[in-house]
Amino acid sequence: MKKLLLKYSMYVVGLLMPLVGIFIENEPMKTKYKVYGLLGLLYLIIVLFYESIEHKEEKEKEKKDEFNIRERAKEGLIIRKFSPDYVNGLPDNPFVSNDFNEGVKLSEESRFEDAIDKFEKCLNNPNATESNIVAAHIKIGDCYSNLSRLKEAEDHYKKALKMSRKVKDKNEKINGKAVALACMGGVYIQLVKPHKARKKFKKRLKIAKRTGDKTMHAYSLFGIGITYINLNKYDEGIKKFQETLEIAREIHDDEFIGITMSSIGLAYYAIDMLDEALNYHNQALRFVKPKKELQNMKKKIEYIIKSINKQKDKEQQPMIIWGQAKKKQNDEC
Repeated sequence: MKKLLLKYSMYVVGLLMPLVGIFIENEPMKTKYKVYGLLGLLYLIIVLFYESIEHKEEKEKEKKDEFNIRERAKEGLIIRKFSPDYVNGLPDNPFVSNDFNEGVKLSEESRFEDAIDKFEKCLNNPNATESNIVAAHIKIGDCYSNLSRLKEAEDHYKKALKMSRKVKDKNEKINGKAVALACMGGVYIQLVKPHKARKKFKKRLKIAKRTGDKTMHAYSLFGIGITYINLNKYDEGIKKFQETLEIAREIHDDEFIGITMSSIGLAYYAIDMLDEALNYHNQALRFVKPKKELQNMKKKIEYIIKSINKQKDKEQQPMIIWGQAKKKQNDEC
């Protein structure tokens, strides 16, 4: 506050000094005020100039922060994308199925606030079963996550996890818990809490091993791999992605193979192992190219490949110049 008052008082002084100088008859004083006034105006111009630069820098920082948030959100969404929707029992419960299905439709149209209203109706319905409540909490969490309201998303995923313990059917209980853990792991990655995220994925991995669910096993390993990458532990992250890749090949999940390969490539790119990065991205491209729904990912991989090739060219340029110079020297000899 004091800083602002000082700044604006200087503005006033800078503007008033030349005006005061006009009405003073004493020539030496008049000149003195004019000089002070000009200095005040100069100060005003400099301050306004620097303020415009600061404003521009703040805008750029906001854009950068937004980009980083979006990138973290994408990582979280990748994990949720490979977690099956927990909707067991909902179609058989006519008391909640209409609201739930409408909520799903609205969320697919990106009308997340309206979708939340529908899912909350499921929660408040006295005829809703425990499994219905788990499903509704997960869906509300997904909506809040898409709205970047991550704390609210976390809260609903926690409630889903807690309620899953009360589900009577054993299979539904396991599925509900597994999906809630995956969603919580995804949200913790977005909140930049990789240690918490890894705990959730490890719990999910235990469920996968106990039930023999290879798909869940692969996706849990992938989540653990992302947490290591977020902690800059690239070797451990790559190791987990390699384990993921083995299982993804075993279950013939081409889409997941492509994404895992791209993730390995990005990890290698981050530690400047460009040949390995290029190799894995070229392999990933083969898996995502044929699929129409993965065209955005295809473009992203192609852009990364282009960036890697540019970087490789820059690194090779000095060696090419040195080789040409050496050849010229040998020719002259």
